[in-house]
Amino acid sequence: MKRVISWVFVFAIIAFTCIGYAQAEKPFEFALYGGYATGPYDADGGNYGFGFGLDVPIIKEDPYGNMLSGEIFISWNHGERGFVAELGEEEETPLTAIVQTTTVNADLKYTLKNLLPNMNLYGLAGVGVYIYEVDYEGVLAEDMGAVYKGQILSGLYAAGEEMPFGWAHTDFGFQVGTGLDYYILPFLSVGIDYRYNIVTRQSENNFHQLFSKLALHF
Repeated sequence: MKRVISWVFVFAIIAFTCIGYAQAEKPFEFALYGGYATGPYDADGGNYGFGFGLDVPIIKEDPYGNMLSGEIFISWNHGERGFVAELGEEEETPLTAIVQTTTVNADLKYTLKNLLPNMNLYGLAGVGVYIYEVDYEGVLAEDMGAVYKGQILSGLYAAGEEMPFGWAHTDFGFQVGTGLDYYILPFLSVGIDYRYNIVTRQSENNFHQLFSKLALHF
């Protein structure tokens, strides 16, 4: 039994060493993301998001042994917000805003390689395009013709809410973030990824993304 344990221990050391060396030889990355995302327009319920990213090396290894890469990151995010619209002098109607956000980001990512055994830490920053779609659920959700849309928007403004309807707008902004990758195979890692999105037009539309990550390296 002791001999078996010894061989398993030796094999584990060799495997982790090989994984560490293999990281340097596989600078490209394709990753899938999924998890929690706060929504713009103060959406504070039903929040989730998912996406994918592709990393291409710019500097495979700098004088410090780390890597600079470019990343294209695309995500879809869902958020909900409940409030009351004033549809008349005495009529208040509860509604739920469904906010769908699509992001397309171009980032620079700097990776500290082998910070710990088989583990990389990275930071990123870049620019992005943000597309918002807002719809509503509630008493009027069954028949949202032009008249009802106008009533809802008027009611929202009366209640002090500046919420759009349908395709709100395309906006531009910035993204900063950090993350951690742990290699379980030479070509496969799992990790955690955090991003903060800064939207230029309306600061209340800034939002967070906290994702789990599964990445292929090649």
